[in-house]
Amino acid sequence: MAVCILVLIEQFQTLSTFSDYGMLGLFFFCLLFLLTEFRKRADVFILSENQIEKRSFFGIGYALHFDLEELDGFTEMEYYSKKYIHLIKNGKRVACCCNFHMRNYDEVKKALGDTLIFLGEEHYSLKAEAVYLLKL
Repeated sequence: MAVCILVLIEQFQTLSTFSDYGMLGLFFFCLLFLLTEFRKRADVFILSENQIEKRSFFGIGYALHFDLEELDGFTEMEYYSKKYIHLIKNGKRVACCCNFHMRNYDEVKKALGDTLIFLGEEHYSLKAEAVYLLKL
């Protein structure tokens, strides 16, 4: 994306300073979106008999382990055509997986339903999602 911006700037020398900053701002917005989306939504769950391992960034990132006894359960949220599963611990989301990023979403949901308590459907809230995505 950065290469595209540089090529556009070189091709069109008449671009104003505002449009240069606009393209740079768009680049940073896209970068922030991708990093937050992949950091919070693209998790891989590895289920075992007594714990769940969550790996971020499609399984190549850091791993967190949760004992099944310490998790409250899981919720599901639907937003347009995307479905999200959130693991809940002490009333807060600790992990998320999405059918957009996973092929076996339905199998994971069924396996979680066999081992954890389904706490119900969550309604989409833009404010809650922004807080969740920007939370470190």
